[in-house]
Amino acid sequence: MRPGVSWVDMHRLAEKTIIKEFIQEGLLENGSVQEMMDAHMGAIFMPHGLGHLIGLDVHDVGGYVNAPPRIQEPGIKYLRTTRTLEEGMVITVEPGVYFGDAFDRTSVC
Repeated sequence: MRPGVSWVDMHRLAEKTIIKEFIQEGLLENGSVQEMMDAHMGAIFMPHGLGHLIGLDVHDVGGYVNAPPRIQEPGIKYLRTTRTLEEGMVITVEPGVYFGDAFDRTSVC
């Protein structure tokens, strides 16, 4: 990552990567990557934001200072920032994939 990169775009890239891998491994089918992105399938498996700023506290509260407002869509609404990365920012990158009890392969494929 580098200055000028949108954190929202990074989150979406993580979701897209997860979906591509799931399709390749046969965990998802019956749709293209874009169709699954449009249906917010990534949010089912990564139901949290990609990471958070680190500052004076582990979870720095500066994520929405001078930033675009929260985007109210599945997955994205949990981002701790919508900022464009700037030089000197310290941010964690914590993608994760979760298969909860509610996961039913026949309902999402």
